[in-house]
Amino acid sequence: MSDYFDAVEHGLLSAVARRRHMPWYRRIVIRSPRALAVALACLVASGSALAATGVFRTGMPVAPEVAPVATTDVGVAIPRTVQLLGLRVPDPDGGPPWGLRMMKTTRGLVCVQLGRIVGGRIGALGEDGAFHDDGRFHPLSINYLDAGSSNCATEDADGHAFLNEEAFGVPAAGLIGGGRVASGGCYGPRATAPTCPTRDRRNVYYGLLGPDATGITYLAPDGVEGTMATAGTDGAYVVVLPHVASACMRGPAECSGRAVGPEVARSSSGETGGPTLNAFGAVRTVTYRDGSSCRLPTAAEVQASFRAKEAAFRAKLRRRYPAVYRKLREAEAGQTGASLSARERSELESVRQRPAPRSPESPCPAVGYVPLPSSHYTHAQVATPIKARLLPSRFYCERTGHGEAAPCGPVAPLGYREIPMSPGRGELLAVISLKTRIAITNFDRHYEINIANPSNDGRRECPGAGSGSFGPSDADYRVGHEVRFDQFLNVRCPGVYRVQIGLVSTDGPAGDQPVPGLPGQGPEIPVGQTEITIP
Repeated sequence: MSDYFDAVEHGLLSAVARRRHMPWYRRIVIRSPRALAVALACLVASGSALAATGVFRTGMPVAPEVAPVATTDVGVAIPRTVQLLGLRVPDPDGGPPWGLRMMKTTRGLVCVQLGRIVGGRIGALGEDGAFHDDGRFHPLSINYLDAGSSNCATEDADGHAFLNEEAFGVPAAGLIGGGRVASGGCYGPRATAPTCPTRDRRNVYYGLLGPDATGITYLAPDGVEGTMATAGTDGAYVVVLPHVASACMRGPAECSGRAVGPEVARSSSGETGGPTLNAFGAVRTVTYRDGSSCRLPTAAEVQASFRAKEAAFRAKLRRRYPAVYRKLREAEAGQTGASLSARERSELESVRQRPAPRSPESPCPAVGYVPLPSSHYTHAQVATPIKARLLPSRFYCERTGHGEAAPCGPVAPLGYREIPMSPGRGELLAVISLKTRIAITNFDRHYEINIANPSNDGRRECPGAGSGSFGPSDADYRVGHEVRFDQFLNVRCPGVYRVQIGLVSTDGPAGDQPVPGLPGQGPEIPVGQTEITIP
């Protein structure tokens, strides 16, 4: 009903999981923590045991599962831009320090890799179940950009980037994700993955604060604030803390504060981030070259801000439209369903508070950001026909490294791999395409496809009207080239699916997840629309 719910939706969207080895239509998922069991395999080699040896032999490098393509997704790292930053952050249990490596990619992104530093190289250790506990040091490939251990952001006009990442329950080995390239380790929330003991897990906060940032203060688990100078020309920082839990991050979850119980610590794992700092994280203050600083609010201050805005919204609604206010209050009390007429919905929308330039959760601006040259397109400049066709099949495969889906037999042909289908659903591939009238040359611009579902007509397995899916294009295109979107629909949910496509350009600091409503995503310019009918 208010911007409080907008903020909740924004938080959910920002948690979109990274699954870069899969096409975009399989990537729109939300990560949620689940209960994790401690595995004996993780006790074979602890961080302190490896630290005691003092010497690491080199193991096989950590490479991307799928070879990157220069014009797709985040692109390929440009070798001359790769630099190991001077940060050397000690691990709470000893051993090699943590650090960051930074590089630029062929799609105009600045990326960082997090890992342990050994002999002037960044990588992961063969412990905590990773690499079969071989005790070796495994350097990261510069193109290992498809897992949680690396994150990217768009460049500004001066080539700088802004990103802030939070990774919880990271194994001390230093490898986030990478289940298929490193035998899993004990990180992921998957039920089949072993789990690190709490003492072998870390909460890590890292990123780039911009060219004007000089230092940060952060909250340690004992409640004492620490300080750290930033490194490099982009204000890089890394904070590595023991894995503990508290009720200070996005409600009753975890951050760097005091522990609230072992059951919470065991169940918390995940990652999130964006171009701005999160008030519920470890970083508390950022200082800048001109002597100014930005203090992150406490959880209590954020909650008080939301309560004040919610109260103001309710008071305004009650004063202007008492009938709408009464209906919503009765719905909250569980007495009725909030059935609003079109006029009442319009009245509610007119009272809705618009988002502030910076939310109370992320009040620190991107100091030093230089806006990109503006390229304003109109609907007339980008409008083009949208085509859609259905490709029914019992089995579907995708081209390895390309992500294009196609009907196939029960065995994937050479150069393809099978696409797992959702159990209990009749999957039907819809291919939506357009010919672009403008060139897309980097990550600063993309097409956004939105599919609205039909009414479910009482079918419980169908989401119904008001729901749908969305997803971005993730490649460069020359003028006149075909832009293709693959979407799987449920044949048990017949009706008319309405497809709308728009063009979105970056208009501020942005991460590498082009999701509508996230920071840096500009307004959507309509391109075209069509319909898909499932009889």
